Amino acid sequence: MTDAPTHDVVDGVEPVLEDVVGWRRHLHRHPELSFEERETAAYIADALAGFGEALEVERPAENSVVAHLRTGRPGPVVALRADIDALPIDEQSGVDFASENAGVMHACGHDGHTAMLLGAARLLTEARDRLPGGEIRFLFQPAEELAPGGARDLVAAGAVEGVDFIYGCHLWTPLEYGKVAAVPGAFMAASDFFTPADVEWSARTAAQRAFEREHFDGVGQRATTDDFLGAIASAKPTLTREMIDVFQSETEQFRRV
Repeated sequence: MTDAPTHDVVDGVEPVLEDVVGWRRHLHRHPELSFEERETAAYIADALAGFGEALEVERPAENSVVAHLRTGRPGPVVALRADIDALPIDEQSGVDFASENAGVMHACGHDGHTAMLLGAARLLTEARDRLPGGEIRFLFQPAEELAPGGARDLVAAGAVEGVDFIYGCHLWTPLEYGKVAAVPGAFMAASDFFTPADVEWSARTAAQRAFEREHFDGVGQRATTDDFLGAIASAKPTLTREMIDVFQSETEQFRRV
């Protein structure tokens, strides 16, 4: 395998910019909730099918889309992943491509993630003969916003079998335009389940990160989490009283952050 950097393989992103904007605005107009992304997945599959026969498109799990770009030469399998679901939010943005589905909105940027990955798929498919080798696999994952999430079904269907590396990104408005950020370890929020045994570690970790991050609003974060845990405690006090006590004790020293 050659050491040619990927940025020399494609001839810039300008050829797909207009399409990426169009894809994103279409998806923004037609958002679908987690586990309900039927039209979204069909739209993605149709777009991928238009990129040529070199791209093998499949639907391994419900509302998911996976595309394989095989070079036919030795090399690693690199997966690029985007999430495709929207949130139960009533859009009031006033833009001319606002959601047409009442009570549903792409408020977390997944329309952008999907459009970006479609753009990458088209550019890399057109440049297949110039790729170093191996396979690029494009994963369009449903139900990121709702636990247990659609990733589990994709994995169970074999979508990541043989993958050596997997990359994803998330749009984040606080980041200055034109910049990309990366950090070691976990980053951003996620839907999940938790038990009382989990909370002591989670609360201590949250408190430590509040202290370590210069611009982290520890007071606001604590207030939000207290409200959230308090609401749960109202419904199930025997389960969550310990959770609240642990969180408050671990964050007490960081109230001035």
